[in-house]
Amino acid sequence: MINKEQGIISAIVFTTGLLPILYGKIAFTDGLLLCFEGISLLSYLLWFKEKKWQWLFILNITISLALLTKGPPILMMMGSMIGLQIIFGPNRAFAIKSIFYLIPSLFPMFYWLYQIHLVGRDDFLSWLLDWYVLKRTSGTVFGQTGPVGYFALLFLLSFILFSPFIIDSIKSWWERIKKKEELSLLMLYALPGAWWLYEILPSKLPSYALAAYPILSIGLGRYLSISIKKNNILPIILLIGLIFAFFVPKSLPNNTISNSLQVSIILIFITLALFTFLKNSQKYIYNGVGLIVFFLLSLNIFALEKDRNYTATIADKVKNINPKITKIYFSKNFEIPGIAVYLQRNNIEYQLDTSFQNKGIYLADNENIHLLPNMTKIDSIQGWISDRGKFATFYLLQH
Repeated sequence: MINKEQGIISAIVFTTGLLPILYGKIAFTDGLLLCFEGISLLSYLLWFKEKKWQWLFILNITISLALLTKGPPILMMMGSMIGLQIIFGPNRAFAIKSIFYLIPSLFPMFYWLYQIHLVGRDDFLSWLLDWYVLKRTSGTVFGQTGPVGYFALLFLLSFILFSPFIIDSIKSWWERIKKKEELSLLMLYALPGAWWLYEILPSKLPSYALAAYPILSIGLGRYLSISIKKNNILPIILLIGLIFAFFVPKSLPNNTISNSLQVSIILIFITLALFTFLKNSQKYIYNGVGLIVFFLLSLNIFALEKDRNYTATIADKVKNINPKITKIYFSKNFEIPGIAVYLQRNNIEYQLDTSFQNKGIYLADNENIHLLPNMTKIDSIQGWISDRGKFATFYLLQH
């Protein structure tokens, strides 16, 4: 397994990437799934190395939670890793026995499916199968598609700060694989189910290959720790930088300027850290380019911050219009993520009403506002619908 220093560096690589930061804003369940997938991966590796039953217990628990959170992705990653271990080794007997030891992890999912059947919601099960499996393997979701290499580019952008080291880390990983190092082999075996399969599917959403993120972070972190282990100041500098970045700007208004300041503070400290390790290296130019690209990406991301928070803005504006309001009417099924959560946070329920017969506040958008000409427009909110890749304008109307 990896030592303490490699673990710290891998954790820093993981937490300073773009993907974990963005998933805190755009995906409620995917961030949780990433947590369970990462713990499952580490638990299996530790169980394989130490043969201690507590790791098997944790592994069963986290696979169960990952299944209940998002369904099949965890099975694809674990199935790929264990299946290829059975075919190529190392320790094929252990991999075969692990299949039987992991059967209990399926019980909570089967119990949940059985309870749904008991209440007569087999139609919901059919919808789950169609939406989460069939449509995503045979077509596209929300029109999101892309070529082979889509996820490779996504990971490259997420690890842009460490881009000067990516090629060398891959070479280092490959050298360990040729030496039959067990950890490197098992992490490689997990990648077909965690990443490569999704490259050939027509449907492309960033969450699909999320399970590969901790694997790649460990691979990159191991190389960094070995290459620069004579200097151990990186964790200290990054820790100080992250403390400043996340606590200093909290007193500033939530706008593009303060968010850009937050990014700048992060960049300053990460730059100091990287240049500390690269002071005798010829990679200054590559690291500088990587930081510039990251800075430009960050400015664009935070420039969209207000528009990406449109669901919270809608809920807050409804509450400001009438602090005593308890219900809002939707003029159609918007299928926009997060709005139910933010409305509930303000103790507001929503009800679909396409007949427009109720008195109260209605939510409409630029596609159907013409159907409500007799209502009074109160406010409008522009939003960036991230999972569909487009802007939309929403209207609050009084009826």
